[in-house]
Amino acid sequence: MKAWMLLALLPTVAVAKQQVYLETGAGIEYGGFGAQVVMPTPIKSLEVYVASGMLDSPSKEEYSLGAGVGANYFVNRHFALGLYGGIMEIDSVGDGTGYVEYDRKLGGSIGAKIYFSGQGKSGFVLGATYNYSPDGESFPFVSLAYRY
Repeated sequence: MKAWMLLALLPTVAVAKQQVYLETGAGIEYGGFGAQVVMPTPIKSLEVYVASGMLDSPSKEEYSLGAGVGANYFVNRHFALGLYGGIMEIDSVGDGTGYVEYDRKLGGSIGAKIYFSGQGKSGFVLGATYNYSPDGESFPFVSLAYRY
């Protein structure tokens, strides 16, 4: 039984030595204008993240949110390939009586990012993605972010 407990803790010990990062930026993989919390994995060249952001101005009565999960695989210390999937957009529309209707659009993207300071360091990130939604919308997009 103790051996199983040790095996279960190995990924946690391997990850504990690496740093968790925060990236704020604009792009589909940031939920619009939002942030990613990037977590390392036991595989040194692989990172996973959760993202959440806003797609419209918060001053509007109607607003859209985006959220999802993704992964970055570093080909070298400055260039990564990425996958993202989740809710590309949640629209909420109020009718003035307190009733709010929500409409969500699921989707995903594949892309590439350039980390100007390198993997594991703070700095600017420039990306390009191709986004797909099952309702037939597909489009390229550019992202710009800063990793802290």
